[in-house]
Amino acid sequence: MRIRFSALLLLIGCAPLTPRPPAQRVAIETAFTGKKVYAQCALYRGWFWDDPTRDLLAPHPVDHRIWVLNRKGDNVPTRPRLRRVQPGSIWFVERVSHPIGVDRLKRPLMSPRHLTWIHLRKGSSLAIVPVPENVVGEASVRIWFENQFGASAPTALNTAPPAHRQALKQGRILAGMGAEEVEAALCKPDQIWRDQSVSPPVEKWIYLNQTGDHLAAVFLAGKATGQTIRMTQEAYEALPRSEAAKPATPQP
Repeated sequence: MRIRFSALLLLIGCAPLTPRPPAQRVAIETAFTGKKVYAQCALYRGWFWDDPTRDLLAPHPVDHRIWVLNRKGDNVPTRPRLRRVQPGSIWFVERVSHPIGVDRLKRPLMSPRHLTWIHLRKGSSLAIVPVPENVVGEASVRIWFENQFGASAPTALNTAPPAHRQALKQGRILAGMGAEEVEAALCKPDQIWRDQSVSPPVEKWIYLNQTGDHLAAVFLAGKATGQTIRMTQEAYEALPRSEAAKPATPQP
C-alpha cells in the first residue's frame, strides 16, 4: 500500500512569543500594506470577541481553533458569523501590526494579542487575519497569506461549471469538483491522505480541529465525492502512514 501523508502545522494559542526581528517586521509590512488582494477561498468569519467594529477571518471554522486562553488556561472561543467571505472578493490591506509596544497596548484584552495581525478593509467592513505563531520568516508569511488573499481571483471562478461556481462561492462542495474548485470552497487542507493501492485511488483532505472532530473532504480518482465527513481523533491517528509526514505550506 502506498499512502502519502502531507502535514501542515496547527495554530497553538496564546503562548508567549519572541517578537519578530525589526527587519522582518518591516519586510512583512512593506510586502502587504496598501495592496489590493482577492480572497482565494470561502474564508470563515467570526466575531472579534468583544470588538464589534471588525471581524476575524480564518481559513477554518473560527470555533475550530484555540485563539485565546483565560488566566486558568481555558479556551475563550469566539462566535462564528453565518456569512462567509466570497472567493474572488476584493480587499485592501490597510496595515500590519505586531504584538509590541503601543500596538499591543491598544489591542482588546479579549483577542489574540500575541500574534501579528494583517488588517483588511472591504468598503466599510473591517477584518483582521491573525498570522499563526508557527509561520515564521517573511517568505513563510507571504506564502501563508497569499494562500488566502492573492494578487488575482482564483482560477476556479473562471473554469468551473456554473453549478460548481455557485456552490464554491457559498463554501460548499459538489460531486465531481476538482482540486482547484474544492480548495476555493473549503480553503487549503491541513493534511492530505492518499491511498493509491486501491482502485479508484482514495484521497482525503483533512481539516484539523483543536476543539472537536476533524473534517475531511473525500476524493475518488481525483474528483470530490461531494461528502465532507467527520473524523474523530482516534480515527485520525489510526490512518495508515507508510511514509513519514512531509512538511508543506504552513496553514493555521
